[in-house]
Amino acid sequence: MFTATAACTVFMLLQGIFTIEGLFSAELIMTLSFVAAFEFGPGPIVWMYMSEVMNDKGVSIGVLLNWTFTLIIGLITPLLFNTMTPGTPFIMFGVFCGLGTIFVYFFMKETRGLSDAELKKLYRTDRDVIGEFE
Repeated sequence: MFTATAACTVFMLLQGIFTIEGLFSAELIMTLSFVAAFEFGPGPIVWMYMSEVMNDKGVSIGVLLNWTFTLIIGLITPLLFNTMTPGTPFIMFGVFCGLGTIFVYFFMKETRGLSDAELKKLYRTDRDVIGEFE
């Protein structure tokens, strides 16, 4: 997740620079590269990660937030491209991808190799107390 999100950041920032410079072939390559990085990282992993570390109520809230922010981004993106200079929205989205990369590095915990019981306790602050009652 960290590598793919970092790659999304680089590709989005380069796409903004290439758009400003008018290098349209390079812009297309960065678009395709961003899509590839997104499809191997933040696209599917967010959904899988939510289902691993959350209970049913948490997943429902996560899905609501994910789709809500997807809708908001879908609604404001055309406005940004119509009102800002070319390339600026790409750089802005690249900065947000960079913030997401920092979030992944500091706050997402690795789930590989953990049992279901360990996954359920991963983000619980009372995990020591839970272990006493199991």
